[in-house]
Amino acid sequence: MIDDDWFAGFYRRRYDAIFAYGVRRVGPEAARDIAAEVFMVAWRRQVMPAEDEELPWLYTTARKVTANHLRSQRRRGALLVRVSSALATGVARQLDPMSTVDAVLDVRTAVTRLPAKDQEALLLVEWEGVDQATGARITGCSVSAFKARVHRARKRLAELMTADDHVQAPTREALSGK
Repeated sequence: MIDDDWFAGFYRRRYDAIFAYGVRRVGPEAARDIAAEVFMVAWRRQVMPAEDEELPWLYTTARKVTANHLRSQRRRGALLVRVSSALATGVARQLDPMSTVDAVLDVRTAVTRLPAKDQEALLLVEWEGVDQATGARITGCSVSAFKARVHRARKRLAELMTADDHVQAPTREALSGK
């Protein structure tokens, strides 16, 4: 069990090294958060290695915390791009909101004209949002067979859409009804 005095000394002794580690990887502002989280992990664990093993343990923990931080930043950036795109699309749709309704109806009508296996593959991937490995498991086929089924279904749907005098293949938004 770690007592408060021991942890305070440990923190003073090792903080600068962990902060510097964070600065080199994510900059000074995020490094403070990285260091705080590393020491929070140490406090929660209530178990510390011998003094000569403290730094390697802390660096290992800092590496994992930094990886989580960077992954979170990437997701946040991707979300910002998606939200910006969705907002821009929403503004464009406000100019003619019925075009979205028409597109969704056209896609849904075309989907009903697909063979049952194609409908199932598209609905699982586009409406239900399952990945292809899960879709393969659900339909009882191999992943490569399911990928081929989804590819063929999308191709057939695009052909149906262009055969009905539509100038473009359905977008993911039209497929999902959003």
